[in-house]
Amino acid sequence: VDPLGYLNSVPVTHSGFLVTPLVGLLRHPFTPRVQTSEVEAYFWFPLRDRSHQVRLERRPVLRQPPEEMPGYAFQDHFVWGVTGLILADLLARLGEAPGQPPHDG
Repeated sequence: VDPLGYLNSVPVTHSGFLVTPLVGLLRHPFTPRVQTSEVEAYFWFPLRDRSHQVRLERRPVLRQPPEEMPGYAFQDHFVWGVTGLILADLLARLGEAPGQPPHDG
């Protein structure tokens, strides 16, 4: 990975952690190794294709109790929470943000 720069740090309210995302360029094929206790799924988000149609929405998420959360819909995926905030920052820096979800926890 060739580092390109950092995005804004995002606080994680339930753990007290501070996530500082690093944007990098992959020059070779890459297969992510996912820690399933932390990551529900992963998918590739095509930054080169500017027609990717990301929409800001509110959807129900699995929490106790269930509640609607703001996030981004992309194809069959819904990106919310800390990951949604990171995506909002990245899209804003690319000049493509369809709006930033408020931080609901």
